[in-house]
Amino acid sequence: MFNKLTKCRVCGKDVADNALICPHCGAKRGLTSQEQGAIVAIIIVVTLFAAILIIRPFKSSTNTNTSTSTYSQEILIDYNTFTQIRNGMTYKQVEKLIGKEGTLLSSYGEGEYNTFIMQWNGYGTIGANATVTFQNNKVISKAQFGLK
Repeated sequence: MFNKLTKCRVCGKDVADNALICPHCGAKRGLTSQEQGAIVAIIIVVTLFAAILIIRPFKSSTNTNTSTSTYSQEILIDYNTFTQIRNGMTYKQVEKLIGKEGTLLSSYGEGEYNTFIMQWNGYGTIGANATVTFQNNKVISKAQFGLK
């Protein structure tokens, strides 16, 4: 219930340990070395945790088409597979080539006049991916970012 008292670093009078300023001279109270150490430790732990989360999905073996991280077995498209996608291929042919279903990004139209864009996560730089646009279930365009 009672606060511990410490000495003000400017005037030397007793000040409550949790006071932000000295009530006698108005000097701002800085962080103690213990508080500074705790803040530095928290920053280091958060930074290491963030680094692990960023790096973890990109660990892989010599097989460049799959991630073999101990945390994920996600199938990823690589640049070689991307170059094999040709205009006129059907969605099922592309899906078989890559080895997994894509994620639908956009769709417009119905029946035989249907356009949709699919995306696959890729092996390569952070955020690597491939997008393929289909019209009437046939490839009409493709794009990639960061694939290796």
